Amino acid sequence: MDATADRGCYEETNIGSPESIMSAEEKINQLQKFIKKPRDIVSIGVGSGAELIALINLYKSTDIHIYGMDLSQKAINNVKLTLEERGLNASLILGSAIEKHFPNDSIDVFVESSLLHEIYSYVSEGKKAWKKAIEVISEQLAEGGIFLLRDFSSPESDKCAELTLTTDISIEFYRYFKKSYKRFEGWNKSDVDNIRDIEEIRYNEYPESVGNKIILNLSKAAEFLLHFKNFYQDYTNNTATLNDPKWKEINETYYIPNPYKQDFVPMPITEYVDAVLKTANDCLLDTPYKLICVQKETSQRIKTAEFLKNHFCLKAINTQTSEQELFNETTAKMELVFKKIRK
Repeated sequence: MDATADRGCYEETNIGSPESIMSAEEKINQLQKFIKKPRDIVSIGVGSGAELIALINLYKSTDIHIYGMDLSQKAINNVKLTLEERGLNASLILGSAIEKHFPNDSIDVFVESSLLHEIYSYVSEGKKAWKKAIEVISEQLAEGGIFLLRDFSSPESDKCAELTLTTDISIEFYRYFKKSYKRFEGWNKSDVDNIRDIEEIRYNEYPESVGNKIILNLSKAAEFLLHFKNFYQDYTNNTATLNDPKWKEINETYYIPNPYKQDFVPMPITEYVDAVLKTANDCLLDTPYKLICVQKETSQRIKTAEFLKNHFCLKAINTQTSEQELFNETTAKMELVFKKIRK
C-alpha cells in the first residue's frame, strides 16, 4: 500500500496542488449543512493530505481537533511534512479503519472518501471487513454525529450497453484487463489467496471483443472504464505499464457487492444505503442509538466522463438513455451522509 500512499482520493494528476485542495474543499463543504461546530473530526485515509487541509480550512475559525488516520506509515510521514510546510496542525494516527481508536460515542464527524472499496478489495474476507468498518464508525460516533461516506455505487446492473474501444490504448488495456482483473500478482501467494473471492472472479469474466465492440451490463462497463481512467493516469506518469500483473489497482473492486448476499451482486446507491444502515443498526441494537441517512446524493465527475469519451463510445441497449447519461452514470460518486440519533 505504501507504493501509492501519496495519492489521495481527490487528486487527479496534480497531487498536493492547489487544484487538488480546492477539489477536496468542494466535496468537504457539504459537512457544514449537517454540523456547524464539531468538537472533533476523523478523516480516514489521508492520501496526500488534501482532505485534511480542506477540513482545517473549512473549520479554521472554530476550536476543533482534526485527526488523520492511515494504514501506511509512508502516508502519515508525507502528510506530516505537508502540514508542517503549510503551518497547519492535525493529529496523525497510524491505524486500520476496521479497528477502534476512540471511545464509543465520542467523535462528532467521520469522513471516509474512496476507502470502503479498498477495504473490501485488500482485506481478507472483504464483505466482513466492509461491515466491520461501518460498525466501528457507528460505535465511535457521538450522539448527533455525522458520517460522510464518499465512494462508488454501481449503476443499475440490469442495464446493458455496447462499449466501443476507439483508441489503441483502450484496445490494449481491454486485453490486459480481461486477462488480469482480480488476478493480482503483486504480493506473495498466500496474501493474494486470502483476498481472492471466487464468486467475484466468476462474475468478472469479461467477454472477447467483436471487432472493437463489447456488450456488457453497465456495472461491469463502469468497473472497466474507471480502471482505464486510473491506469491511464499511472501510465502517463510512468508508474504503470500495459500487461503489468503487479499494478495495484488491477485488484481493486470499485463497485463492491452486497455483503448480505452470497453471490457477487454490485450495489446501486439505494441498496448501498440500506446495507450501511442494516450493518450499523444491528451493531447498535443494544444501545440507545441508531443511524439514519440524511443525504443520499451523487456528484457528477464531469472531467472523468469527458476524458473517457476520448477513448470509448457507449450506446444503450433497449433503453433511450443517451451516451452522455451513460457516462455520467458510470462515473458518478455517492455523497452519503449518516447521522447518529437516539431511538
